Amino acid sequence: RKPTLSSPAALSMILATVLPLSASRISASLLGTAENLLIPAQLHLHGQNTAQALATYGELTGMAIPLILLPSSCLMAASVSLVPEISEASAIRQDTRISKTISATFLFTSIVGFGAAALFGVFPKEICYIVYNRPALGQVLFPLAFLCPFLYAQTTLHGLLNGLGEQLFLFWNNTLSSIISIAIIWFSMPVYGIAAFLAGWFFSLLFSVVTALFLLYKRTGIFPSFYACILKPLLAGAASGLLVRYFIRISEPSKLLFLGSLTAMGCLYLLFLYLLGCFSDKALYSILPIKKSRS
Repeated sequence: RKPTLSSPAALSMILATVLPLSASRISASLLGTAENLLIPAQLHLHGQNTAQALATYGELTGMAIPLILLPSSCLMAASVSLVPEISEASAIRQDTRISKTISATFLFTSIVGFGAAALFGVFPKEICYIVYNRPALGQVLFPLAFLCPFLYAQTTLHGLLNGLGEQLFLFWNNTLSSIISIAIIWFSMPVYGIAAFLAGWFFSLLFSVVTALFLLYKRTGIFPSFYACILKPLLAGAASGLLVRYFIRISEPSKLLFLGSLTAMGCLYLLFLYLLGCFSDKALYSILPIKKSRS
């Protein structure tokens, strides 16, 4: 058969994808470098000397942030796999397949995001004690816990939009969100210190997630369920965390106890999600490629 696209048309389609992706990577690298250079300087203006500013920056970016990024590794893999899945379904106009994939992605992301937020929010000192033998670092980890749902949602939303061919939107989305973070660091960090960095990151993630959700809804008509993707994981995370937190308070602290408590919290979290209906047959069929047996 003759090709359905001419060589210039195929090249134009490839460039329409490649150029925004390349520009997004380059701008992210440049803006990230500017942010990394700016933070110690603004901390110095806040009143810390050079050694203190570098120590605070090192604890934040070298110790606390890698901890909250660890659970997102599975989401990053899922985000990459979403691109061909959504692209193929969009190309052949399989709306049901797109809806199923997006719904499963929202549910999985919310379970991981709120579970990680509960874990880091309830046990920040214990986790830092186990990993770094520095429980005081929990003061830095605790506020980062509240960013987990937004941070993980951004990862999967960008994967979905990549699959739908919205590379140009993602370029502007990433660029503007980085500019928001840098602007808040520039103007607020000399007054509020490291709290300004956290505020800048929060508002940049909020802007990125809200605009991405709006575009995804505009393209597909799908929006995450408040009860299934927010309320139920939030209740399950809070209940499991507070129960295990109470058990730790009446026990003798040790690393072995903390490890067991974190494992117990994970099991309780999954149990509460099941009891709340997040792992119902309907939800499982939307996530797993299972075929219902005929009666």
